[in-house]
Amino acid sequence: MQDSPFNIKELEKQLQKITSGNTELVKLTIRLNEELKTKNIELQDIIESLPQGLIATDTQGVIVHFNKAVSEFTQIASKEAQSKKINVLFGIQIIPDNFISLQKKGEKSHFMSRQFSYTNKKQIKQKLEYTLVPLQTTAGFIVHIENITLIEKLKQEAERKNRLAIMGKMAASIAHEIRNPLTSIDLFSSMLAKEFKKDTENLETINYIQQSVKTANYVISNLLQYTKPLQLNKKKINMQKLLQKFYKMNQPLAKQQKYELLIEEQQLQNPFIEGDQELLIQVFNNIFSNALQALQKSKPQKNCITISIKNNPPPQKNKPTPQNEELIISIQDCGCGMSEETKKQIFTPFYTTKDKGIGLGMSITKNILDEHQAEIWIESIPDKTTTIFIKFNQSGLKKK
Repeated sequence: MQDSPFNIKELEKQLQKITSGNTELVKLTIRLNEELKTKNIELQDIIESLPQGLIATDTQGVIVHFNKAVSEFTQIASKEAQSKKINVLFGIQIIPDNFISLQKKGEKSHFMSRQFSYTNKKQIKQKLEYTLVPLQTTAGFIVHIENITLIEKLKQEAERKNRLAIMGKMAASIAHEIRNPLTSIDLFSSMLAKEFKKDTENLETINYIQQSVKTANYVISNLLQYTKPLQLNKKKINMQKLLQKFYKMNQPLAKQQKYELLIEEQQLQNPFIEGDQELLIQVFNNIFSNALQALQKSKPQKNCITISIKNNPPPQKNKPTPQNEELIISIQDCGCGMSEETKKQIFTPFYTTKDKGIGLGMSITKNILDEHQAEIWIESIPDKTTTIFIKFNQSGLKKK
């Protein structure tokens, strides 16, 4: 009997080699899978730690990844975003249909960048910018997205300041040219007033000229004040005494204009702030000028302007003064009130609702208070009242 062509022992050896090779292959596959898993975790950590938003979608625009940065400014959780279409989630065509078709045709559109407005779950309006990047493998898209709200605000502020700087230089030049003839008019009208002391009719006309000159000078002073940088001469000021002085100075004008000027004072534990007294008087002058014009415009039954001053929080018996004590001053008029639009725009330079005026008074007021690190805000009921609040920080200023 002839030997079998198959050598069983040799076959067994070959099978052992194959089995051993398979075992090594399995081990290698497991090790590679573990390494791949580690690398995926590392990549995930890198993507999550990016300060810019990153969204990955499949070819149909369905979100497969939504990093932490996007969640922060959209207030949408990653789990909530996944498996949703990006266009539906944001309510706009982030990935246009024709963009996908161009990719399928093999045409290279490369990147597409756009800006859009978005309101998140906290009802905060934001300006977002995204760049759409198709993956080379046609496996989907990467959307790089970031919140540029602050950048846009800074750009607008820089442009506004640049325009105002140009306007300021022009205004200062014109103001100086106008002030010279006004000084002459004021001088000559004063001389005429002396000559026409007994001529009531002509004296009234001269007084009108002098009042008009004062009004023009007030406008010019505001223009010049706005065009030059503020230099504060800070001193310790007793605001209660300053407001009492201001109240007494304006009482004659109140009687003349037929309105009631009131002052409400609480027991102040600390009436002091650090500030420039002359500039703060200008702040109150500007506010009172607006309040008076509001009364004249509406002609209410109750003709009054009320000043109030208090500490916040108010002093309490047997309790130490809190470290974050503040002084709050409020000035309320019973005039025509303000619309929401006026409240938003009132501190904008050259914005005015008056027939006469250039709209710098409240802008200057805001600048002066900003330099004092003070806050100003407005509460108003149309056709009823307007209250302007000013809050001063009193840190380190205690009553002696």
